[in-house]
Amino acid sequence: SVRSAKIDVTISESELKGVAEAVTATIEKAYWDLYLTAEMMRIQAASLALAEQQFRETEERVKVGNLPDLELAAVAAESAARKSQLIDASSQHEQARLKIIYLIYPDEIGVWSRYP
Repeated sequence: SVRSAKIDVTISESELKGVAEAVTATIEKAYWDLYLTAEMMRIQAASLALAEQQFRETEERVKVGNLPDLELAAVAAESAARKSQLIDASSQHEQARLKIIYLIYPDEIGVWSRYP
């Protein structure tokens, strides 16, 4: 009947709207994850730069005899930890970047070669 067909159309429209909203929400979340990981990378890079500067300053102070050699090892360890954190942040950013590409182009052949 016509009434049954109208109900089916309404149900289909509602289901389509739900799917569209879910896809939109997934892509929006992926975008903000990408943004967040880019910010984390920027922060970790600045943190590493600061640790490297501290290492150079500590190295100079050790050379002139103001600090014991042991201090240099501690600062070097901190610099290495910051470098590791930057590598982790870069990896998370790459994962987020690939995820958003996949969400936008799920079936397109060759898309991966266009986005290095």
